[in-house]
Amino acid sequence: MLDLDGKQFTLISNTAGDAKAGETIFTFEQNGQVIRATYHGGGVVLGAIIGQIEQEDRLKVLFQQVTAAGKLCGGEGHIEVQKGADGKFRFIDDWRFTINGNGSGQAVWQEL
Repeated sequence: MLDLDGKQFTLISNTAGDAKAGETIFTFEQNGQVIRATYHGGGVVLGAIIGQIEQEDRLKVLFQQVTAAGKLCGGEGHIEVQKGADGKFRFIDDWRFTINGNGSGQAVWQEL
């Protein structure tokens, strides 16, 4: 079973949005198939993610965040989970805003 509890990730690329590569850090908790994460850094003061493990290599998540500009927005993401030769996880996140924002993008996160 996929175990993300206590793991931290950094954003290594993002095609759009307020989260910035090298500046945004994510910290995960997990209870069975349910995941939760908080994140901050870059253009995000505070962000939260809740979601489910759909398969060993797929997550479905909802996110909400407050930006440095004071904007509250949210959306959804579909994450492909990859595991490198070093045993660390990499996430490919296809996301889109659905609340108080527009646009979509792809972010790549790497386990620290």
